[in-house]
Amino acid sequence: MRLIGDHSVIGNLGAPKKSRWNAKRWIVRGRYRLPLAPYYKNIVLRRTHCITFVLILTWYFGAIVSCISNKTIMSKYNHPSLLVLLQLTVNILLNTLALSRFCSGQSVSKRLRDAAPYCLPGALTLVLARVLTYISFSKVPASLTQTVKASTPVFTVVMSYVMYGTRTRRTILLTLIPIIIGVALVAATELQFNLGGFVSALMASMISVLQSFATKSFFTNIGPDASPLIFNLGMSIMAASLLVPANLVDFWHTSEEQAESEAITRTLLLQFLVSTLANWLQTVSSIFVLKRLKLLSHQVTGVLRRLVIILTSLLYFQTEVTPLKILGIFTAVGGFASYGWVTKKIKSKYDDKQISSSKSTPKAVGCTDCEKTLSSIV
Repeated sequence: MRLIGDHSVIGNLGAPKKSRWNAKRWIVRGRYRLPLAPYYKNIVLRRTHCITFVLILTWYFGAIVSCISNKTIMSKYNHPSLLVLLQLTVNILLNTLALSRFCSGQSVSKRLRDAAPYCLPGALTLVLARVLTYISFSKVPASLTQTVKASTPVFTVVMSYVMYGTRTRRTILLTLIPIIIGVALVAATELQFNLGGFVSALMASMISVLQSFATKSFFTNIGPDASPLIFNLGMSIMAASLLVPANLVDFWHTSEEQAESEAITRTLLLQFLVSTLANWLQTVSSIFVLKRLKLLSHQVTGVLRRLVIILTSLLYFQTEVTPLKILGIFTAVGGFASYGWVTKKIKSKYDDKQISSSKSTPKAVGCTDCEKTLSSIV
């Protein structure tokens, strides 16, 4: 006579004494474990939420430290290409160590060779966006630079129309109005305004949109085997190789008076180290946060991150503020948040329509125009 269920696990009652004892012990333990299943499930969920919360705090901490250290370095040592090169070098070393622990060397090198053609556009846009951001740091307060970089949705809409002919819905266009008004208020009320720094921040925002397009192209072409760490490593290697000749030219044209005024001290070296580590920390933690959260939740945390960076930079550097400037900051960040919320809502409606249509017409499941249609409504 056999027990009802998986007898390969429980055993046969006509089997030897040891097997019968194991079967009895398995049944008794099951009686006590089943009522405790919700309890263990709650423990797992709490642990998952705690890990996600720690990752978000790490992301915020890395972004705040990176912004403050980069602004401090640019005010003392105005060589943005060198700072970007050092950050990329540390990024390459730490990503290589992380990948070598989980992957074999041959598989990493092969995946890097396959991803190399698609990493070049991302490397070019990465170099330009970071260098322009640090140029803006050297000329205007960090709060102004970060507020201007909240205007990326405006450039997303414009570049999508210019490059792909994508038409944007009115509801999304309406969310761009508070972003433009908020950035204009902050720029108009900034006491330390500099046109070069403001334009550099605007150009960095536009190029960061092109970088997101290059990232999307990479994951589309590589397919489901695409790894964010592989893309980040390949892009960092190419970007660093592009910056090496630029730094050599920069040092060649540096005058003796400028070299004496920009002497590298221990404090400056420590700030370089903090900047490179904080930049890598926020990049990696952002990837893990995106992996754990849904897209809308990640956008909300990103908006809060930008607001926390702006307010922290105002307090740390003791920037003079006016009520209109505070109003402009919250208006721009609020418009940025509403843009992400409206975009996500439209995409979710479109996904629901696609699911219902695929159930009624199975042939439409493999439609190749879904991505074009999705881009046209956003």
